[in-house]
Amino acid sequence: MALVSVSAPVMPGRNLTDRVLALLERVDYRRVETTEEREAIFGLRYNSYLHEGAIPPNASERFADPLDDASNAWIFGRCSASIAGLPSSLSAYWIDASGLRSS
Repeated sequence: MALVSVSAPVMPGRNLTDRVLALLERVDYRRVETTEEREAIFGLRYNSYLHEGAIPPNASERFADPLDDASNAWIFGRCSASIAGLPSSLSAYWIDASGLRSS
């Protein structure tokens, strides 16, 4: 899985902030809704955490956080066909007065 780099030669005359903003204009995040999308995110997490040495290999080749199924958890994924190879996800947990919940 290769990452896309937006380097100065690709966007001459633009500073880092301008290059980042241009990249963000091409990236769209949306809430993950389907089982297939969730499995893709869990596979992405597994590969990322494994690569960093944060988790040991496992047969399922997926990593799901126990809070992913909490009623107050949303998982977002990057959706952009124009930037292949720049995978990412974001998990958001809404916390109320009782704190994080597991279901």
